[in-house]
Amino acid sequence: MPAAGSTIPRLGGPFYDAPSIVTFGWVAVPRIGLRVALVDYTDCTGVTPLTRRSGARWDCTPPGVAQLVAHNPGLFTPLLQARRGDEVDYFDGVSLERYTIETEVRTSHHASTSYALDGSFPHLVMTTCAIPDGTEVWVFETGQPWGTGVAQTQRAAPAAQPDQSPSAAPTPGAVPLSQLTPQSEPTPTPTPAPLPLPLPTPTVPPA
Repeated sequence: MPAAGSTIPRLGGPFYDAPSIVTFGWVAVPRIGLRVALVDYTDCTGVTPLTRRSGARWDCTPPGVAQLVAHNPGLFTPLLQARRGDEVDYFDGVSLERYTIETEVRTSHHASTSYALDGSFPHLVMTTCAIPDGTEVWVFETGQPWGTGVAQTQRAAPAAQPDQSPSAAPTPGAVPLSQLTPQSEPTPTPTPAPLPLPLPTPTVPPA
């Protein structure tokens, strides 16, 4: 559970640019062409500088909640074009889930943490700067996950049509067994006996 005083990473001011980073997954909003790789951010106080080389997942949320942050100007700048109803694909390194944005709000950095700490239902929160110093931010909150990403949705399987199951459907060209006429087996051709081998010619020794 999140510790008392937890706050999401600071989005304005100093930032950290490591020479290399290890990402674990990504987030995408297909309609606006957003796709950002993600690293883990484990500082629950939010004071550790945030990299500009990727987005980050704040790992201090209740179970089922994913809080993603990135800079603006920066990788989350296209997020300002998002609106309610946009679909969001989130890959956490293990599974791919699809969400829909339901809330977009501008608020203070301090107040925005409440969206990340709301563990009453599984959801995704994306946060980025509204002004350069990061004291005000944009929050995009989704509803519960409803699908499994780009190629799949939770649709019911189509119902089978009457008498069209594989067991009931006739096989093309099949003839009922009762209509088959028994046929006698052909008489096998006898195998001819092998010819006798010729006797060897006796060798006469020289005189």
